[in-house]
Amino acid sequence: MALYSTQFAPLTIAAAFAQGSTALTNNNYFGVKTTAAGNMARIIEVFIGGEASSSTVNRMAIRRNSVSTTTPAAGNNQISTTPLPLSWSAPASTFLDYGAAATNATTANLPALHIMAFNAFGGVIRWVAAPGEEMYMATNTANNNDVSISSISGLGAVSITCIVEEL
Repeated sequence: MALYSTQFAPLTIAAAFAQGSTALTNNNYFGVKTTAAGNMARIIEVFIGGEASSSTVNRMAIRRNSVSTTTPAAGNNQISTTPLPLSWSAPASTFLDYGAAATNATTANLPALHIMAFNAFGGVIRWVAAPGEEMYMATNTANNNDVSISSISGLGAVSITCIVEEL
């Protein structure tokens, strides 16, 4: 099972998205989804670093999406939607990361998988899943299988890195 790194830096947040069913907008979130039916992956680590120019509290949420993204694309400042394998011998990934799309996802009207608050003026968050607490994604067309990271409150710029394991 190969490990991959996904990144979006910097994500200049211009809009915060409330808890519940909310339509995301391009360049204001970071998403991860599988690319074909039957594919599975799980997020095992999330690192968020603050890049705001002044003290700003951001409440970041990792949420499932009830409406799947169509035609995902790189967001502003995002180099690629292709995850980087952590091993030189890993096959090409069967998932991608994105920050924009032809049709953006809508967050599920469910509690967030995880909420993290921090000062985006140089603050950092590192979440590492304990065994059994990983966030799973499967089958690219099923609702609630895209995962997005966005701000619930606070507009400080951030950099996001996720470590994802393909299953």
